[in-house]
Amino acid sequence: FTVVVEKATPTSKVLKVVLKNETLLVLKPSADKKTYVVLVNSTAVSVTAHQPHLVQYRPTNFSVVYLYVTEHVQATPVLWLYVKNLGLSVVYDGVNVYVQTKLPLYHGRLSGLCGTSNGEYSKDLVGPEDCLYEDPLDFVNSYGFGVTFPSPKGPYVCPPGVSPHYGNVRSMISRAIMMEETLSEDEQVSEEDVVGPLDVDEESLESRHIILERANRICVSTEKIPICKPGLEPLKTEKMMKGFICLRKKSPQAKAIVKQIQMNQSPILFADGTPEPNYEQEVDVVTTCM
Repeated sequence: FTVVVEKATPTSKVLKVVLKNETLLVLKPSADKKTYVVLVNSTAVSVTAHQPHLVQYRPTNFSVVYLYVTEHVQATPVLWLYVKNLGLSVVYDGVNVYVQTKLPLYHGRLSGLCGTSNGEYSKDLVGPEDCLYEDPLDFVNSYGFGVTFPSPKGPYVCPPGVSPHYGNVRSMISRAIMMEETLSEDEQVSEEDVVGPLDVDEESLESRHIILERANRICVSTEKIPICKPGLEPLKTEKMMKGFICLRKKSPQAKAIVKQIQMNQSPILFADGTPEPNYEQEVDVVTTCM
């Protein structure tokens, strides 16, 4: 089987599952927060908490996909996909995806799009610049899209003369090409113009509160920060110091705020105005997208 997660919007994902190279299941976020519509080889199936489904994906009796939904008081309903004979279990809520293999029969290759490898060090954790990472999150970030990923937290080894790169390589190349073309069109650009404040391309941007994780705390920016609209990637960024409100990660208030931000709602924490930040950090603020 193959599991692929695709970004639908900045706060939602589409999940595609291919079984035995014959059956394609497409899982999309719930539109009404009650029903999930699953496409089984282009045929739509509606799944709710009161209407589970069984899908026969091959002629054999054991080749069955179980689809069902569980409801939760303060969270979005969760769609479960279970293929018993393959040992595949998938949990999906439109934003987060959890994949578990229950049978120890699979030998895979890390591609840069997978999870944490259960924290195990592996010779397969080699990034696109041939740097070997020990921390799985550093490895995943090395293949990341955008230019806001942090520097490696754990040990790493790179070939001579090579340093880890962060963010999407295509974005970096596009940014360099565009800057070179701009300078070639106007050879009289002064040094002051090059290093001065960047103009903000408002048509390609939208603003949202961003979330950082610090140890056992969740930190929410006290002001909305520009991000690229769906389908666009950062072209130019500017480092700026921003204020954050940090809360315990497991506190009900923190969980509620994260959910509200994912749903593009204003956090209840800011209902009475902007609170004073209790943490500050320099972040990359997007000014131009492409």
